[in-house]
Amino acid sequence: MVEMLIGYALVFLGISLLIEGWREVYYASREGHLATDRLYGMVR
Repeated sequence: MVEMLIGYALVFLGISLLIEGWREVYYASREGHLATDRLYGMVR
């Protein structure tokens, strides 16, 4: 049971990071520059 809750938490965290990173790249491309700040900058 505990393993299942940990798995759900990790899946939720991963999806949240994916959505936040995509938003950052999307808004940067709309403004005409590269996403180099915040989450995406840390991962790059």
